Parts: sequence; C-alpha cells; structure tokens
Amino acid sequence: MSIYVPPRPVKASPIGPGAGVLQTEFPLSILGMGSARTPQAKMQRAWNLAISVPWIAAAEDVIASRFSGVTWHLEDENDEEIDPADCTPDQKAACDLIEYPQRDPSLGQPYTRTELWSLISRTMGPCGSAFVLMDRMESYSGTPAILQPIAPWRFTAQEDAQGNLIGWWVDKTATNPGIALRTDEVIHFALKRAYKGHFGIGLVESALLKLENSQGLDAHLGM
Repeated sequence: MSIYVPPRPVKASPIGPGAGVLQTEFPLSILGMGSARTPQAKMQRAWNLAISVPWIAAAEDVIASRFSGVTWHLEDENDEEIDPADCTPDQKAACDLIEYPQRDPSLGQPYTRTELWSLISRTMGPCGSAFVLMDRMESYSGTPAILQPIAPWRFTAQEDAQGNLIGWWVDKTATNPGIALRTDEVIHFALKRAYKGHFGIGLVESALLKLENSQGLDAHLGM
C-alpha cells in the first residue's frame, strides 16, 4: 500500500527586473533593527540603511528630488496667493528665509531651500520623523533667522504626568540633561503618526514589520 503525500506549496518568489536585487543584495531579512529598541536607535539604524543600501538610497533620491522641487507661494488669510510685488517687509523676510534657510557661514556651509527640503524628505521617509529648529526668532514677529535641521535621533520627548508632549530635549543621556527646546521652537515632520509615543513611523520600520508579519503567516500556514 502506498500513501500519497501532496507536495508542499512553493512559496512565491519576487519576479521582474528587481528580483535579483531583492534576493541577493541586502534582503530585508538581514536589515532588522537588531538591538535597536529605543525610537532614537531605530531612527539612526533606519538612516544608516537609507544611505548605505543602494536600492533604498536610489528610491530616496527620486522621492527627495521631487519633494524638494515643488513650487510654492505665500497666501493670505483667505487662501489667496500673494503677489511678490505686494509683499510686506515681514512677508518678504519669510520668503527669503524659505529660499535661504541658513546663510550664516559661522554655523557651517550655507544651504538653500532645495537642499533643506531634500534633507527633510530623506530623513522623514526612512526614519519617520524630521526636525527643523527655528533658531534666533525675532522677538516681535516671531520669525526665525535660521531654519536648522537636526537629526531626529538626537531628540527625546518631554512629557507631563499624563504623557502629553510639552517640549523636547536634544542630546539628552543618562548623564547629560541635554538642551531643552519648546514645541514652538521646533517643526516636527512626521511621516505617519502613531498611537504611542511622539515620533512618526518610518518606511524602514513599516517594511520590517510587514516582513515579520509575512514570516509569521508563512510559519502558521506551514509554507
């Protein structure tokens, strides 16, 4: 007597032009966060992957170039476009700040709007969060003199007793109190909001979570 044993279903493999890269060059299964348990460690790990893994870097190049090239204009309280020729001194100062966020050589290499927006996009995508410090704010109008990007993994949230965000610390450690910043001094760009915590969810973390869920489903189905 013979017993028929049906063949196990074969798990589908990637097909198409990028299949070789996905299976042989930096597969997601080896790009786990490892010991990265804190939001700061996860964001730094995601950033390192985004600049070191060719296919992630190539995708971010395309996204950042489109993001940084978006045209913009000022609008009034009625959502009507303001003609640059009719700008007030404060509005003109705001336009200059957007186009040239950092023009002080003492703070390092000056950069343009395109460069800042590109960096925001490159950081927000993989890491989930990007931060810009509004530095040297004018006392009367509150307009900053400089828009300074800061790496998101340098931030730690300040919370009240109920867990609400009341500010940020930069470079806070167990032995260093860090630099305290108010929420109105910082622009926080979050890719996707989360129910827990104050940082966004990045594409690298999302991809790894999906990978883990897929592997768990495969194990459950015996594939």
